[in-house]
Parts: sequence; structure tokens; C-alpha cells
Amino acid sequence: MTDTRLLMTIRPSTPKSSTLHVLEDAYFKVSINRQEHFLHIIRSDTSFVSADEARVAHQKLVSAVTPYLRFSAMVDLRKAKGNTDNDIERVIREVWFPTMMQLSPMAVIVGTAAGRLHVGRMFREHGSRGKIFLSEQEARQFLGLPWPIPP
Repeated sequence: MTDTRLLMTIRPSTPKSSTLHVLEDAYFKVSINRQEHFLHIIRSDTSFVSADEARVAHQKLVSAVTPYLRFSAMVDLRKAKGNTDNDIERVIREVWFPTMMQLSPMAVIVGTAAGRLHVGRMFREHGSRGKIFLSEQEARQFLGLPWPIPP
């Protein structure tokens, strides 16, 4: 008699990354982690040439993050160069800040004490409840995220 039973091998499913990239361009890299309800925005070191360019980039950023406003957020500005152009700062306030002010809790990481003062001033002007940090570890702890970052 021949054994006709089917032999099945069951393999554990490969864990899928819970991180999804929702925007990556010359200025911003935005990813979400659905499992942790976490939005991560990283500003590149590419400077804006004009206020119009800043407006387009921030409009794309707003479109990318709007579906995730209920997530906690970390905005990493450490690579960004200081901005002294009033027109670019005005665009950032007009286009990005209304959306950014909806993110809560929000941690912003800056690279220098001067950056901390600058972002802090902008936060006070707009009534943001976000917190500003000089280290990613402190920002992640504030948001209740693990440190060190799990592999």
C-alpha cells in the first residue's frame, strides 16, 4: 500500500517591515511606522534656492504627512543649514506650520543651541506644544519610542 499523505512544511512568516516611506526627495525623507504610530521626518542638507522652491517642497511634505496627523512625530533638522532668508521662513510658517502644529506629541531634533533657539521662537509664535531636543535619544524617550533603535 502506498502512503498518499501530503507532507507540508510550515515556515514561520517573514516579518514585514513596519516602516513605510511616504516621501523622499531632495529636501525631505518621510517614513511612518504603523506599528508604533510614529511619523519620522528628516530634513536633508539641501538648501532652498528660492521661496517658490521652498513652497513646492513644503506643499509636498504637507500632502505626505496629512494622513498621519494622529501619529507621534519626530522631525530631524540636524542636517539642515541655518536659514536667513525671511521669504523662505515666511513660506515655512504659512505652508508647513499649520500642519506641523497638529502633530502631537512632536519632538524636533536640532544640531545646535542656536537652532534650538530659532525653532523655539517659531514654536512660541505659533503655540506649538512640540519639544526641541539636541539628541535623538532624548527625542525618542520623550515620544515613548525604544532606544537604542531595534534592528
